[in-house]
Formats: sequence, structure tokens, C-alpha cells
Amino acid sequence: MRQGDYRPALDGIRALAVAAVLWFHLGRLPGGNLGVDAFFVVSGWLITWKLLDEGDRDRDIDLRRFWTARARRLLPASLSVLVAVALVWPLAGVDVPSLRRDLVFAAGWMSNWGTITSGGDYWARFGEPSPVSHFWSLAIEEQFYLVWPALVAACIAATRRQRSRVLVASLAGGAALGSIVFMWVTFHPADPTATYMHTLARAHSLLLGAAAAAATPLLANGRLRRGALARRVAPLGALVAASIVTAVSIAGHDPASTAWMFRWGHPVFALAMVPVVVAAADGAGSRVLAAPAMRWVADRSYGLYLWHWPVFLLLTPSRLGVDGAVATAGLDVVRVAVAVALADVSLRWLESPVRRRRVLLTWRAPVAAATTMVVIAVLAVSLVPGSPASSSDAVVTLPPPPASSSASSSPPSSSSPASTHPTTSASDGPDAARASAGPVPTTTVPTTTVPATIGDAEPSSTGSAPTAGPLRVLVTGDSTAVHLSEALIAHAATVPDELLVGSGAYPGCGLTAADDGRMHEFTDTDGSRDLIDLSGCVMQFESVPERVVAEAVDVVLVVIGPWDAVDVHLPDGEVVSVADAAGRRLVTEAYRRFATAVIEAGADVVWVTPADAHLGWGEVDDPVNDPARWRVLRSVLDELTDDLGIVQIDLPGWLAANDLTGPEGRPDGIHLGPGLNERFVVDEVIPALAAAHR
Repeated sequence: MRQGDYRPALDGIRALAVAAVLWFHLGRLPGGNLGVDAFFVVSGWLITWKLLDEGDRDRDIDLRRFWTARARRLLPASLSVLVAVALVWPLAGVDVPSLRRDLVFAAGWMSNWGTITSGGDYWARFGEPSPVSHFWSLAIEEQFYLVWPALVAACIAATRRQRSRVLVASLAGGAALGSIVFMWVTFHPADPTATYMHTLARAHSLLLGAAAAAATPLLANGRLRRGALARRVAPLGALVAASIVTAVSIAGHDPASTAWMFRWGHPVFALAMVPVVVAAADGAGSRVLAAPAMRWVADRSYGLYLWHWPVFLLLTPSRLGVDGAVATAGLDVVRVAVAVALADVSLRWLESPVRRRRVLLTWRAPVAAATTMVVIAVLAVSLVPGSPASSSDAVVTLPPPPASSSASSSPPSSSSPASTHPTTSASDGPDAARASAGPVPTTTVPTTTVPATIGDAEPSSTGSAPTAGPLRVLVTGDSTAVHLSEALIAHAATVPDELLVGSGAYPGCGLTAADDGRMHEFTDTDGSRDLIDLSGCVMQFESVPERVVAEAVDVVLVVIGPWDAVDVHLPDGEVVSVADAAGRRLVTEAYRRFATAVIEAGADVVWVTPADAHLGWGEVDDPVNDPARWRVLRSVLDELTDDLGIVQIDLPGWLAANDLTGPEGRPDGIHLGPGLNERFVVDEVIPALAAAHR
């Protein structure tokens, strides 16, 4: 490092930024996620400043040396975290459906695109979050490091010494403006994650720092040109940045906070941070920002960022049985201490040896990196369970009925509703449900059976007469239905000739969905709330009566989790829920309309009675946890039982009878834990199906 390259006061900004991120992930500072934006500005300024300084001296930039240095700085710690997660999560029995995919994308510096292209993960909203989801910000920085230095080198090669800085500043400023416009244009409250994690939308923070670097070259006295101006403006910039963090923290779970942050909050925060970063680089506030404690934290900030999220997820209050505000605060201290310890070990025994010693140079660096990535891929494939259907669309088509079946005289064709209707999934990290534009892949299940008591059932008074063949069941609902359908299909495969099961379960869908502009409000695992457009679910559920006819379905089994218990924002601005009169009417009409359509199509309806939600088991404050909402939902189903003759399966009673009313029964407060869907199928579902079709 050349004398003057080190800017010690920047350490203080890095330390404060990582501390804000930790407080955010502890749920104690909702605006702390802006620490990532601060990191972006610092990185954009520092990298560009060093590149241009090298260009001023040598009239050239050694890109190979730059990229090698970045790899030696970033890869050892990040890849070690990925290896640790790939080993620990399966051993700990923590089920993250998207983990295999997440590990592969993170290892390839594409974590943000992995989340965006997957359309998000509805399961992650209720279940275990991905322990590597925070790699999205590292991916954006790494993508920046790949592209931006080459552009800077091209500017230097194409112009004279002084002109190159003007060209770089113009390029960075113009690209930053384009990034801001891209954020404005692409943001939609129904899918904020697609913009929040998008490289082009978030690049403005890095590029604003880069533009400032081009305007602040190093002077002979070690100070920065325009450093004095930055010192005068920095207090105002710090005040604006702090005000935005405070405003987000006060707004907390208000969905409106998401909109203004994307329209102007993120860009203004980055602009405000620019003079703060330049002033600190010029030495302002060094007594505090460059204090030994700040520098100690800053040295470990990268490792601390990498390790803290997996540690926080592994040592949760619910997993450790910690309850109460004081005990939870104490646990938070322990979680931070463990993360700091791991970051310190990483720095001392991994990062520093690789950076300071002459190892992993020349051909050894890419070979070592490629080998480690292959190891991660092998671990992900061999140790991490594959994503169940709950992390994607789940449609399983029933095979054609026998030719003698009275329910249907022809098999469903390739253009049948079951194979043409798109499915919908809700998005992961603050991501929202979106309809798929393409056809749903379908799977034909071989004929399988269940006990003879089902096949010998008497005719039903409400549905079609049972056929001589196996009972044909279609499971529908949200992600809770996906898991139950998997267990029911597996059970049917073990007993011959009496049960056939198909699935029309749609993660992230409720029967209160409509295409009239209404939005469903959902709380993420970090406590933030999203407004989600579920209009894509309408076609999903409308296809169920059509599939009853086309696939000769005898019984439709309905399993719906919390999506009909959330707040619904109607087009006229009114917010309703099942707990109020207007919301109850909305739910009642939707449920009655669906059940009537299924019955008229010729099938019986069996409905799993929902149990009270406990989203986060106290870690998340959400209206869906209100017991009153679930009492009303159950009363609506009771009315349908009386009026239409639907059959209910008592999930709350089964949980209570088996001492599964706590996290041991539903770890996330919504979905049944590992192995429990299988038990529920044997204990309750099979007998209910037999009873419904007698």
C-alpha cells in the first residue's frame, strides 16, 4: 500500500455501518439496513479513488493485479462461510428449501440474481430464512468490481491525464442517474425485492461514490482536493442520512415506507453519504472515527457481516427456548459476541494469511477459488436437501380415469386447465407473490392405493357417486397444502389400488385473492411488511372445478394457511380483515363460492380446519397472530359445514391431542414440522376422506 492510500477515518464509517446492519437483523433498528447503502458509497469511492490514483501515476491500471487482490480479500472469508453453512445446516436439521440453490448462486457471486430469478420463496416468509440471503449485497459489489475497473481503465487509456477524471466522473454520474431512474421505473410495491436486489437499481450508491472519487484526487500534502468543501457539507449530509434512518425506523412496519424509500429515500441517503465519506477520507472526525475500537471493528467488518446472519438464525430465541425481554436481550448479546468471535478468528487465521503472505499468487489463486467453489457445489448437492415443492409451483395432474368411469369419459388433454393455468409463488427477503407467465409443468402420478375402507365407501349425498376404481383426491390451497399433498401422495404410493392423489396447491395464494386491484398485507420474518398482489391466484383456484371434471376428481381437499387472515387493502383504500364485518363477508363469499363450484362440478369438499397462527412465536408482531381472526375463519367453515355439507379435519384438535401446540409442532408458527404432515395424513386425513365419500 502506497503512503497516503490508507484513510483511517473511513474505518469508523465501516464500523458504524456494520453495527447498523447487525441491529437491523436483531430487529432493533428497522432503518439499519441502510448500513448496506453506506458500505456501497464507501466501496465506490475507495475503489475508484485507488484506481484513478494508480492511473495518475502509471497512466495504466493493472487489472489482473486488481482482480487478484479483490479475490484474495473477498473469497477466503465468503467461501468459508458457505462451506460452514453447507455442513452445519443439514447437521442441525434446519430445513431451508432454497438452500441448495442459494449456496450455488452465492458461490458464483450471483446471490441477488438467484433470488430475483426464482421469483422469491413463499416458504421463507414463514419458515427458516436462508442463512446466505445477505450475500445479495456482496454479489452486487463483486459484480461492480468486475465491470467498473475495466471501464475506468478504458477511460484512462482513451484520454489525457486530467481528462480521464472528468470522463470517469461523467460516466459515473450519468450511470448513477440511470440507476436511480431504473429504480423508479421498476419498483412495484407488490414485488419490492426484484428492485431492492437488482444490480442496476442499487448501483447508484456505488457510482455516486465513484463520481466523488474522480473529483477528489490526492494532493501533495496528503489531503484531498475539495476535501475542505466536503468537511463543510458533511454535517448536513450526516443529518440527512441519520434522519432517513430514523424515519424508516419510526415508520417500522408501515408498507408506505417501502414506497418512498424506493422513489427517493435510497438515492437521497447515498447522496447525503457522499460528503460524509469524502470528509472522513480527508481526515474529518478522525479522533472518533479512527479510534482504536473503531479500527478494530472495521478490520473485522467484512467477516462480521458474513458470519452474523447465519449465527443469528442458528441461535434464535425460539430454537433455544429463550423467552422474555431481558432474556432475549441477553441472547442478542451472546449472538453478537459469537459473530464477532468468528469474524476475529476468520481475520487472524484465514483472511490475513492469504492477503499478507505470498500464497495463492499466479495460477494458484484461480485454481484455489475454483476448487473451493466446486467443493461448495458438491456439499450443496450431497448434503443439503433439495427444495421441496413448497419452494416452487406444485401441480400434479391425476392420470386419466378408467374408460368405464361414470365421472369422465375422456382423459385430460395437454390443453386441459391443469396444464395451462400458471401458478403463483410469493417472493423471498422482502419479496412478493407474482404470477408466472408460462405454463405449469405437470407430473402424472401412477395409480396408487389406500386401505379398502375408502374404495368400499357408500355414495355421497353432495358429490359424485364413487367409482369402482381408486378414490381420486385433489389437494388445493397454499404452501401448507403443498406439504400435505406431498405426504398424502407418498402415503398413497404405499397402498395399492384405492387412492389416487393430485395437487393443485399454490404457494402464496388465498381464496380471498381477486383481480380488482386489492392487495394483501404480509409481514416478513424481519418484521417489515409488504403489500402483495395475489391476482395471479384467481386463475389457480378457478381451475380447480375444471380439474374436478377433467380429471374425474371425487374429493377436493382444501388446506389454507394465513393468507385469508391477513389485512386486505381494497381498491377504494379500505383495509379489512376477517376480524371485521366487511372482511368476514369477503371471506365467507369467497369460501362459499369456491366450495359451491367444486360441489357442482361433482366432488365432495374436505377442508382442514386452520389452527391459530403464531408467526415467529413472538419474534414477529403481526395481526395474523390474532386469535380472533382464526375463530372467525373457523366459524365461516362451520357455516359451510351446516349449509353445504363440507367435511372438516380438526387440525387444532390434533395438535392439542399430540402436545404439538408449540414450536415443536409448527416451528415457524404456520407449517407443520418435519414428519408431522405424514402423521397427520395417517391419523386424520385418510379417515376423513373415507368418511366424506361414503
